[in-house]
Amino acid sequence: MVRGVRGEAPGAHPGETAGHGARIGRMALVALFLIAPAAAPAQVGAGTWDEPFIVDDIPFAHQSDTTTGVEVVDTYTCADWLDESGPEVVYWYALDRPGRVTAWVEGDDPGSVDVDVHILSSIDIVGHEVGCLDRGHQVAEADVDAGSLWVAVDTYVDEGEPLPGPYVLRIDFSEDLGHVIVRERQVAQGVLWRQEIHDDLFGGTQSVNLLEIDLTHPDVVVEPRLSEGGCERTSSIARRVGAVAAVNAGFFDSSCAPVGLVRIDDRFLASNPGSRPPRAALGLGDGALALVERVAAGDPFDEVHHALGGLPRLARDGVAEVTWREEAAGESFTSSRHPRTAACITGDDYLLFVTIDGRTEAGLGVDLFSLADFMVSLGCDRGLNYDGGGSTTMWIWPWVGSGVVNYPSDNETADHMGERAVSNGWMVWAPPVNRPPRFTTEPPASAVAGEPYVYDANASDLDLEPVVFGLERGPAGMSVDPASGVVTWTPTYRHGGAHEVSLGASDATDTAEQVFVLTVSVSDRDRDGLPDGWEQENGTDPDAPDASDDPDGDGLTNLEEYTRGTDPHDASDPGRDAGPDAGPGDSGPDGGRDAGPDADRDGPARPARRSDGCGCRTPGGPAGLRLPWRHLL
Repeated sequence: MVRGVRGEAPGAHPGETAGHGARIGRMALVALFLIAPAAAPAQVGAGTWDEPFIVDDIPFAHQSDTTTGVEVVDTYTCADWLDESGPEVVYWYALDRPGRVTAWVEGDDPGSVDVDVHILSSIDIVGHEVGCLDRGHQVAEADVDAGSLWVAVDTYVDEGEPLPGPYVLRIDFSEDLGHVIVRERQVAQGVLWRQEIHDDLFGGTQSVNLLEIDLTHPDVVVEPRLSEGGCERTSSIARRVGAVAAVNAGFFDSSCAPVGLVRIDDRFLASNPGSRPPRAALGLGDGALALVERVAAGDPFDEVHHALGGLPRLARDGVAEVTWREEAAGESFTSSRHPRTAACITGDDYLLFVTIDGRTEAGLGVDLFSLADFMVSLGCDRGLNYDGGGSTTMWIWPWVGSGVVNYPSDNETADHMGERAVSNGWMVWAPPVNRPPRFTTEPPASAVAGEPYVYDANASDLDLEPVVFGLERGPAGMSVDPASGVVTWTPTYRHGGAHEVSLGASDATDTAEQVFVLTVSVSDRDRDGLPDGWEQENGTDPDAPDASDDPDGDGLTNLEEYTRGTDPHDASDPGRDAGPDAGPGDSGPDGGRDAGPDADRDGPARPARRSDGCGCRTPGGPAGLRLPWRHLL
């Protein structure tokens, strides 16, 4: 609730309590413990060119090691001068719509591990070379059509020495909606990121990133931080202070000293320039207090705990108002197209940070009048411009390799690598949002009595947390290995028919549930209504139609003996169930001998699904529910 409580260290504020998270869809321009033994995240496939790992869905994360890869491809057409003849690991995904794919790897260790990432449209390998759409030391990005997509993580060879090793591959996707490509992700509780790549906004291509922060969330903290040792990249500042998101902010001089107001934890560290008129500043105080005011030189802006000055104001009372003359911003600075960074407060207590790229193929950039109109279209009540140009940077972890999600222009290339070192920025801390596991395999839906049934269930976790499997409901004798997810069961003739199975995959915070119906078929070679297993067990002939025989002379046919659960060779056998409607040794719904849905062997009753339609289960489940496998957590 407090934007930086005085005397408390930033980063210590976010708690572990659950929150409602950020509101979805602020950017409306487009309709849109104890853990069981940990194993490497399982994935369907082998990671080879013939049998690639299957990407089940996007966003995607997988931890692997190129040391165990194959050595087939040595070079890629989009960088054929690089020696990548070390082992590679291959992934495949079936895209059902066009969009922009971003793939990146984490885990390089200079001098020890060096793996690169490649996006491919085919795997036509010619002379140990394959074509690629894009490749990168950390990040590859490409606009693709619907269809097959391959991603290869390959080992770089440095002066004849391959550098294979462990890595994490992440793949994300922005959907192409016609004139705009859109991606939206929950960064943390109370923090939402949205990216839009427009093909015609304010006269041309524009790359826009929006960070939306709920100022009313009790565990969200937003504070400024200064660079150390001269200028420092926004990403470096953010990593150093343990933030989850960051954006560059105030202007600075050649020595990297701030040129504008700086207030941190009630300390007045820098003033707006004394030779200039009052300039706009964003200040944050207790609760959801957020102000955008023009502050004179020497004014400490002590209504708030934290503040960073900018130039000029862009909006007031929900109306675009660019006070460039009043703040002596300069006409060229105001009316020319540049990359821009801006901030604003909405009428419902959301803080928005916006970057618009420029100076590269990623975007044309905008003038301040267009920027002001854009901010108002987002619902901004009051806002200001911050340092733009080559300084414009938005950083979010763990997206896009280095975390830089926009396209900084200092390297004059439309990638994520052209970040400029700056003097200060706004940092955001918030509790993480747990992403529950998801099943990546489909179970076999049929089994045969007398034959082993095996289902090797796999589940992935975007947070790369260990996944523990548990059988929540299933027929007697079925079991699952909690670490591997292998389900095993050997049904008998008594299990003929349909059985509902509920399998859980838990990351110790949330549980994904996979519910399926398993149908057991029973062999009856002579088609006399008597299962072969029963006939073999009771000494009748499975190859002769003997259902009407009465070998013990008690007046009951073999079929009636089977139905009652009695011994066809023992006239004195009263049956396994004294009731007149007893079945073949069973009246329970899952085909076992215990007769009722609440018998111990049936497991707990299936809990109701959540009202939002999610198949997930919150920790502990409904009140009073006991899941036998949770003692493993």
